[in-house]
Amino acid sequence: MTSTSSTSHICSTICFKIKAPKVEFLVNGEQFQKGYYLADDIYPEWATLVKSFKCPMEPKTSKFKRYQEAARKDVERSFGVLQDNGRAITEFEEELIANTTLPTRTWTERCSTQIRMYKELRDKRGHHQLCNALIEHVWNLSEHGRQR
Repeated sequence: MTSTSSTSHICSTICFKIKAPKVEFLVNGEQFQKGYYLADDIYPEWATLVKSFKCPMEPKTSKFKRYQEAARKDVERSFGVLQDNGRAITEFEEELIANTTLPTRTWTERCSTQIRMYKELRDKRGHHQLCNALIEHVWNLSEHGRQR
């Protein structure tokens, strides 16, 4: 992401709070359990970050780079609109948080959960598995976004 505030938010969400959106989805026949963020190349190879290629050398990675950069631009434009109307989103989030009850966990349970999540997010194999599945998925799309 290009803006400092969105970069800081992603970094603080992923790095410090060790959170990633829990979303189950299927890409190119492979099941994934966590959502992902489209990221610049400054971020590490984590299971929840999908980066573009600096200099794609083959047709598959070139096409993936075009699609990923177009998606990032769409997201950045959307965030610009959301920032203009940000108060409504904040009020919704405040209401959602106020109506959410969190489970009570012991110190040991919290520590083991944090350690597990830390390992899951920093899984380079998971990162490459997701990237490869997404590259194949995009490769199988026509230039207008439909399956080949």
